[in-house]
Amino acid sequence: MKSLKLKKKITFVIDKAIYLRNYISSGALSDLKKKYEVIFLLNKNLPVKNLSKILKKEKYLSFENDVLDDKFNTYLNIIANKNIKKSKYFKIRIRRLYRIDFRLFNEINNPLRVINLIFKNIIKILLIKFLSLKFIYEFFEKNIVHKIPINKNLEDHINKINPLLIIKPSNAHGKVEFDLTRICENSKTKNYFIIDNWDNLSSKTVFIKKPDFVGVWGKQTKNHANVIQGMKKNNIDILGCAKYENFF
Repeated sequence: MKSLKLKKKITFVIDKAIYLRNYISSGALSDLKKKYEVIFLLNKNLPVKNLSKILKKEKYLSFENDVLDDKFNTYLNIIANKNIKKSKYFKIRIRRLYRIDFRLFNEINNPLRVINLIFKNIIKILLIKFLSLKFIYEFFEKNIVHKIPINKNLEDHINKINPLLIIKPSNAHGKVEFDLTRICENSKTKNYFIIDNWDNLSSKTVFIKKPDFVGVWGKQTKNHANVIQGMKKNNIDILGCAKYENFF
């Protein structure tokens, strides 16, 4: 009797509810699951009802949120400002920090509160500008950014699964993405990010650590991956867009 040949494992990481619809409910991964054992890693706090019905017979584990997620956005603004010449949309991202919008009118009866909000914003902008200076940024990246703790819960799950490949739908700027590239580097596992939107690679920031491969919408996004993100052309695939596949 011939022994059964075990399928190689692929881990598919989902940290946003919309990805459940785009990749599981849509059946977009049906061909992949014929060839590989796909194990899903889900954010434990996904705002989804009847998760068991959506997943049905899928194999999955859940990982805890990282407490550094909110602080990580500040680091991304610094990195975007450091690379501001690579995309005009990075300039728009930084200019948003200067914005004094209509929310301040909610505090019109509390002038001290308004002054405090404006002051904090100015301090944040000055800090971002300072840490973006070349000689300061090099120290900041080496001694602060690259020493941000990896989500241990996420890392433990991946090490336990020991996959051939890790795939993640991505908007190209999350803490989970940064963790995955470091976990993969440590475990010598390849990773593949499926870019969620056409402008994610040009409007968010630059990858702190590049993924091994990315899948993108089309030729424009492939150019963004190459020119703005510094990805090699051979490591960029044009996949289309899973979230619109059901409409065509």
